[in-house]
Amino acid sequence: MKTIRQLYSKALRWVLGTLGVTSIAFVFQACYAPYYGDDFDRCINGEVRSAQTHEPIKGIRITGNQQPGYEETDSAGTFHIHLPISRDYNLHFDNQYDSINTYIPKDTVITDSLYNGEKIIIYLNEMRNEK
Repeated sequence: MKTIRQLYSKALRWVLGTLGVTSIAFVFQACYAPYYGDDFDRCINGEVRSAQTHEPIKGIRITGNQQPGYEETDSAGTFHIHLPISRDYNLHFDNQYDSINTYIPKDTVITDSLYNGEKIIIYLNEMRNEK
């Protein structure tokens, strides 16, 4: 039969072990998890398509307002980029991967006061290799 001291010791180890894991998870989230609050940033949603075929383009790199990091389009050509609140958002689109089709990079400006969260569609022209 377990004594009170053994039960107390076991309960104390469980509480400290649980708090330890929880504390580590909290500190990790606070330090490394991105925070995307409506008051601090703007999420711009869009899609990148070929100007010739109107098909979605995968692997296009999107950078904005000269911020570090980038987003890239998925297999459906869609992207979501978070940028600090600004009057204007200068977005740059260029190829992420070396591929058969190469697209001409494109810049566009979105004005915050006119953007209501709707999906923007960007068309990129294919670069033609004359041989």
